[in-house]
Amino acid sequence: MIKSVQSPVFFLVSAILCYSNILHSVHSFEIPASSDKHIPSLRRNIKPVNLVNWQWNCDPFQSKCKRFHEKIHARNDSFHYLEGCKSVCGTYGSIWPQPTGQSVIQHELKAFNIEDLAVKFDPKSTDQFLDEALTESWSIFSQYLALKASSIKLPSQNLPKVIQSKRAHVLVKISVKTKNLRMNLNTDESYDLTVNTRIQGEFPRDEIIVHVSANSYYGARHGLETLSQLITFDAIENCHRIPAKVLITDKPKYPYRGILLDTSRNFYSVASIKRIIDGLSYSKLNVLHWHINDQQSFPFVSERVPNLTFYGAYGPDQVYYKDEIKGLVMYARQRGVLLLPEMDAPSHAAYGWQFGPEADLGHLVTCFGQDWEDESGTLAAEPPAGQLNPVNENVYKILEDLYMDFIDAFTPMHSKEPLSLFHMGGDEVNFKCWAKHAEIRDWLSNQGLETDLNFSSEGYLYLWSVFQEKAFKLLNKANKNKFQDGIILWTSELTKPSHISRFLDPSKYIIQVWTTGSDALIGELLKQKYRLIMSNYDAWYLDCGYDAWLYTGSGPENNWCSPYKGWKTMYKNNMQKILSSQGIDWSTYGKLIMGGEATMWSEQSDEFTVEPKLWPRGCAFAERLWTDPQETGWREAEQRLLEHRRRLVHERGLHADAMMPEFCRQNDGECYTLKKQAISFEDQMNERAFINEPFTLSPESQGVPSLKSHFFYQLLGIKTLIFLIFAACFIVRRRSIYLFIRNIKFMSIN
Repeated sequence: MIKSVQSPVFFLVSAILCYSNILHSVHSFEIPASSDKHIPSLRRNIKPVNLVNWQWNCDPFQSKCKRFHEKIHARNDSFHYLEGCKSVCGTYGSIWPQPTGQSVIQHELKAFNIEDLAVKFDPKSTDQFLDEALTESWSIFSQYLALKASSIKLPSQNLPKVIQSKRAHVLVKISVKTKNLRMNLNTDESYDLTVNTRIQGEFPRDEIIVHVSANSYYGARHGLETLSQLITFDAIENCHRIPAKVLITDKPKYPYRGILLDTSRNFYSVASIKRIIDGLSYSKLNVLHWHINDQQSFPFVSERVPNLTFYGAYGPDQVYYKDEIKGLVMYARQRGVLLLPEMDAPSHAAYGWQFGPEADLGHLVTCFGQDWEDESGTLAAEPPAGQLNPVNENVYKILEDLYMDFIDAFTPMHSKEPLSLFHMGGDEVNFKCWAKHAEIRDWLSNQGLETDLNFSSEGYLYLWSVFQEKAFKLLNKANKNKFQDGIILWTSELTKPSHISRFLDPSKYIIQVWTTGSDALIGELLKQKYRLIMSNYDAWYLDCGYDAWLYTGSGPENNWCSPYKGWKTMYKNNMQKILSSQGIDWSTYGKLIMGGEATMWSEQSDEFTVEPKLWPRGCAFAERLWTDPQETGWREAEQRLLEHRRRLVHERGLHADAMMPEFCRQNDGECYTLKKQAISFEDQMNERAFINEPFTLSPESQGVPSLKSHFFYQLLGIKTLIFLIFAACFIVRRRSIYLFIRNIKFMSIN
């Protein structure tokens, strides 16, 4: 007879498998698809549960709303809904971004019905186009208030009994000093907002007068955005509420506050771009930099050069027509956003440009169809390879037509003014790609310049500068020979401080910095009087921290600019501190910093994934540029951002990423940690550091993993694990124990 011996490990594994099967059975339970349609009706028929009727008090010293039971610590100035408390608690309430001037918000809310809200435009600023713009802004504002009411639905059976508040009549007066609707880097976006309440005694309604005054339409629009954030909806009394008294003066610290959207790697529908524009307006961002074309696709429909779209678009439904772009321009202007076009050249040009030989125009691009990478190196920053051929004169004829199409598409309706700003790209030119083309090598030889990159790249740099000068003249001509603000170029080999002055006039060009915030070229460019837009990738690149879409199969599967940049990193990217760290005097050179831009490159994003990547990180970026706080850090901003994120999701309908559990919003100041795993030592010592430096665990914590990191511990918990081990040992060893006891017995008999 064969005797089977079963070890303790066998019983332990069996117990764990049984345990995990039970867990799997619980977690894998699903409601049949056929019954999905019955869920809403079943839920409606369920009697609402009774919940604690929480109330909130505002702590004026900590600027925090503290929750308590209505029967405990009740005060006359308590709030029976959280949003109402947050709207008036602290110097800035829940306004985002934080106002830069005076801010007084009275801790008293007045109730009103939306039908008792009226508007009056200042007759002194009468103008057809201005009136139309203000009317549309008021319509947008009214929609926001309606969305507040529709976003909160409480079952009537569960509402606490409260004394109905006296309803007020609200009159909003809007006055704008100038009729000019042009947008540029000199546009005055300042506004003043006041709210005053006239108590009418025994009359049934108090009167609330709101005054929004601004020097431009865009300032007035920002004032209405702030007003919409001050107004909350009280679901218990089914009314809107507004602070009884408000005084706010506000204006941005930087004139350029942008988000880049790349629609060449992946296509975005017009409707999705409108939602992104909406998101910008909610945080008073004022530029959407549209990187519309690249080497992968050419979705811009050029009426003068249709072959570009014919050969370059992903599909017939993935293109942008001139009328659609004009509509987006107007949609953005209405919301205080400038739609900035980028036509990237001479690099990042492949699909769309390959028709040259077939049209008897020669090779318009170099390296097209060649392997973008081999053992000798790369021909482009990413696939596919391709750059404009700067020695083919037909390239410039096409560019002349293309620039005119761009200017036509991006000029606002009813406007005869030239564009004030244009982005010409100009980064990542690959000299090796040009060196492979015989026509380019011959041109360099005829100029007496070196063609072998092993000896010198000076000839290719000169060729690049020739292209840039020719392209600039063509673009300038298409725009009536005037760019009020200038032309933007990315930092590149052409913009290196050692030779930039040979090629680029600082009065004509603005340089967009996409290197690190510690790069010395920032200070060197400022010393040479170049205006800068900051987009340092170590803080303001939104596409970082995802998996590597170009992957060798070995090493970390991270994209090139990892790690992920969280909202705190974006908030802490302080341009004044960046300059100070390089010994650059802010009072002397700060005026050359036009602002900043957070970039949403779309190799790994499309319209279905972009919103959680943009928001609320883009909101934190917005406050850094609008307010640029120097005395406070991200911790002071956290609760306002939590409330703003709730507003974006539940009232405005954006798919903003979650920041933390809802508990943290309802319990101000409770979600913090002192552990190094969550807060780095640098953060503890300097919470306003502008670079998100990685942290390391202390040496003593890097030893052997503790029991708590063990797989079985995480799966079962320590109590269950000990019990199973003891049970297995007891079952397997019961015979040995029996024999041991019997031996003791025999020994005692003897």
